[in-house]
Amino acid sequence: MLKTIPLVTLLFCTLVFGQEKTEVSNCRIRPGTLCAEMNLNGINLQGVDLARAQFSRSNLIGANFRRANLTEADMELSDLRRTDFSNATLSGANFRAANLVDAKFQNADLKSANLEDALMGGADFTGADLRGVDLSAGELASVTFRNAKLQRANFSDANLREAELAGANLTGANFSNVILTNANLKGAILDQAIFDGAYMAGCTGCPTRQTE
Repeated sequence: MLKTIPLVTLLFCTLVFGQEKTEVSNCRIRPGTLCAEMNLNGINLQGVDLARAQFSRSNLIGANFRRANLTEADMELSDLRRTDFSNATLSGANFRAANLVDAKFQNADLKSANLEDALMGGADFTGADLRGVDLSAGELASVTFRNAKLQRANFSDANLREAELAGANLTGANFSNVILTNANLKGAILDQAIFDGAYMAGCTGCPTRQTE
């Protein structure tokens, strides 16, 4: 059950660069903080250092993490709809089974992050670095990966219906058993990418034949 934070507490929470002076209710905003199962709807944490922070199972709908450091942060099973992670550092972060519908990740660093089983419909990863990311079994319909770095990314068993991957680097990416109906891969780099069992009806830029 989420721990509800009164709105007045949020209004009087002053975010400063000295992390030790920043606190929301009983949640101290600093690297490695433990803020699991919290209601932080709409909180502004732009530019804050939250490396290794624990936000699992929290409500962070519409939160602002632009340019924040969330290296190896844990957001498993959290509600992150419409949350802004633009230009944030998220390398090694855990988003397993999180709700990332309509979230923004433009130019974010997500190297080796875990997005397995996450809901990401309508999310925007334009220009993001997703090298080595696990996106397996994810719901990625209408997601934008335009010009993103997706070398060795694992998309196996994901739904990429109508996804936008134009200009992305997909070298060595795994699209086994992926739904790519009406997706756009125009201009994408597909060297050594795997498409075993992929469904590619109406896909622009996909291989003409599935890999054997």
